[in-house]
Amino acid sequence: VKYLHGLGLVEMTKAAGQVTTTLAGISGEASAQARVAAGGSGFGIDLGATALLRRQWRLGVTLHNAFATIAWSRNVRRYEYGVHADSLTLVAVEDNENAVFGNSSESRHGGNFSTTLPPVLHLGVSRVWNEIVVSADVLQGLRRAYGVTQTPELRAGVELNVVSSLSTRGGISVGGSHKIGSSVGLGVRAGDFNFDLAVGALGGIVPLLGKGMGLAVSMRVVR
Repeated sequence: VKYLHGLGLVEMTKAAGQVTTTLAGISGEASAQARVAAGGSGFGIDLGATALLRRQWRLGVTLHNAFATIAWSRNVRRYEYGVHADSLTLVAVEDNENAVFGNSSESRHGGNFSTTLPPVLHLGVSRVWNEIVVSADVLQGLRRAYGVTQTPELRAGVELNVVSSLSTRGGISVGGSHKIGSSVGLGVRAGDFNFDLAVGALGGIVPLLGKGMGLAVSMRVVR
């Protein structure tokens, strides 16, 4: 169970338009509606299960955002925009632009509303051979939304534990929203303290040469 806090939202709720060409010129109109909020909160639920087989195989499944909603309640406003053009020709525009163009806009306070986060299914499997760990994951978005795609993403990685206190890792991913990516990292264990660091490339194989990059750092105490 997790608490969610939304910092802000801008969402187009409606957009339509048309253009007509006649002997008299070009006519058209367009309209759009949007809602904006400066904050909100909610909660979500992730579901997961894991299994260990023969002390070497580990299987896992997670459904992220099985239920997740944010109620937007702070500074909610609704906007409406419209534009209209009639008998639009080069001559008419040169003579009097205001005679052929018309636009309107309206802003007003809006009531509270809620949005949901898209669920994502995550399947994983790993296999241990002495100092080597090989893993593979599949991510599948169940609904298309910002930051989530319904194109499946396959990830594969290897971890080497040749030195008892040091782990080196590398991985690659294909599919998803970034099409291709890679990562390298290391982990340090000093007694009960664990430190992990990783850097990844998004939309490319080499960090800093792709479309973006990611950095992950974690520290924990294991007893």
